[in-house]
Amino acid sequence: MADKLIKGISEDKYIRFYAVDAIKTVKEAIKIHKLSVANSILTGKLLLAGLMMSFDLKNKQDLLSIKLDCSGPTKGIITTVKNNGEIKCYINNPAAEFSKETKSFKEFLQDGTISVIKDLGLKEPYIGTIELISGGIGDEMTHYYLKSEQIHTAVSVGIMFNKDGSVKQAGGFVVQLLPFAPEESISKLEENLNFLPNITDLLDMGHSIEEVIEKFVLKDIPSKIYETIEPKYFCDCSYERFLKGISLLSESELNEIIKDNEDIEVVCRFCNKKYTYSPETILKIKQSKKH
Repeated sequence: MADKLIKGISEDKYIRFYAVDAIKTVKEAIKIHKLSVANSILTGKLLLAGLMMSFDLKNKQDLLSIKLDCSGPTKGIITTVKNNGEIKCYINNPAAEFSKETKSFKEFLQDGTISVIKDLGLKEPYIGTIELISGGIGDEMTHYYLKSEQIHTAVSVGIMFNKDGSVKQAGGFVVQLLPFAPEESISKLEENLNFLPNITDLLDMGHSIEEVIEKFVLKDIPSKIYETIEPKYFCDCSYERFLKGISLLSESELNEIIKDNEDIEVVCRFCNKKYTYSPETILKIKQSKKH
């Protein structure tokens, strides 16, 4: 089955929700970056959160990034997503793993921050940053919404593994209270969330992501879905794009490459594709800069 990203609202328009089932997308990221178990969980959850938050993007050229910086062995993770559900990621130390002494994700990550960066085509991107508190991605993103966007939000993201270490389930939801929500709506939503099983358990029991929302998260709260997207891991790198980057090198740097008379290889950090450029190509770049 294809991955699915949905957006909807309660019929009384007091509760908004996003939800995602993205096993293939998470698996692709783990495969490309050869992630450890610890980084598979962290990166997978950041991908799920990024996909759901991408619904806030209005235009095709808009980008949303979630950047985790930490002093722990992972060193940092960044995910970048478009409003069509195309997402990619980069991990500074993909092989970093829990040690025997590690008792929590907070201990694994140590000190750090999470930043949400929205590039909406304005002069400067919007950046909201919070300090890491628990190391749990769902809790951190819930805290982000409250502190940076002043929206009462519940974020749940989960990854379930098979015995062989492969991903079995990957899903999440974001549910938000909109302005002037009555106490009745708030109380019912809180009751549902208090008794909610893990989202990956619900998916593993055969419930679709739509059923997770309708029968569990918003139980007895009529709602409707008004947008559905098929997300995927996608990197838009190209030979031409990296060639433009090489053209920004100084003349002395270009001379050094030409002097070595060897092909240079550029590796995209988001998808690990390799691009090779010959000394002749570099020479043409140098000559074009003089005109």
